[in-house]
Amino acid sequence: VTADETEAIQAAVNKLAQFENLHEDLLRSQQEITVELETLRQAGKKNSVRFRELMSKKLMNAHMLDLFQLYTIQN
Repeated sequence: VTADETEAIQAAVNKLAQFENLHEDLLRSQQEITVELETLRQAGKKNSVRFRELMSKKLMNAHMLDLFQLYTIQN
């Protein structure tokens, strides 16, 4: 294995690690958002700006996770 090949392999490994970190962050964010949305629901704040922002973020995250699955980056 040449130095150029080793460098290319390392770059690919780093890029894969970044995708895996993004996937994990999206999953964690979804869990946190779900908890906060439930707290707002229980407080009767389903029409608040914060609730709507969180719901939008949850939908955007879900779309990103769907793209990961579509492109078989993650199961």
